[in-house]
Amino acid sequence: MMREYRVGRAHLTPLLVALLAVGCVAPTGALTSGSDQPSIAPTLAPVESLSPPPSADTPSVGPVPSGGPVAAIEPVSASAPTAEAEAVLSLCGAATGPRSTAIAGMGLVPHATDLPKYTYLWGTNPEIQTDAPAWAIQFQGKIALRGGWAIDPVCVVIGGIPYLFTPKQYFDGAKVVTPPAQSAPALSLPTLAP
Repeated sequence: MMREYRVGRAHLTPLLVALLAVGCVAPTGALTSGSDQPSIAPTLAPVESLSPPPSADTPSVGPVPSGGPVAAIEPVSASAPTAEAEAVLSLCGAATGPRSTAIAGMGLVPHATDLPKYTYLWGTNPEIQTDAPAWAIQFQGKIALRGGWAIDPVCVVIGGIPYLFTPKQYFDGAKVVTPPAQSAPALSLPTLAP
């Protein structure tokens, strides 16, 4: 037996406003936690560049199996980087200035899903769930960000789109966040060649 309820227009409008308000607030509240809960703040920080918005050509972010054996990563020349490597340095804000001297390693990883083997990433980040190649820069030390800082952040560029991950302690402009500790990656990105 199905019941039919009639709601007058005067009752429906406040109900819709309330539902929309709850829907708009819920995702933000999901990123915060009480004092007794570990923070689940996003580990993705904005990269200071004017990268294009994602398009239909942006790689899929669904889970993709790793591309098999791990290939050797070619070192990038600090004095004469390729045009592609230079573009990645620029997108990550590391072509000049303080970030350029804080690069612990850089390279083109053949499959983005393999990034956690080389960097301090958990592997659950949706942006790296693709078999597309990914440039990665592992910074070392306290790196200034817009409105804060991060310890040892990782800049990843996939399909020309930069992402800055903060897998270690960072300041988001309001509070210091310390993600759970993780073990060191099995491999590392090569240091910059001369």
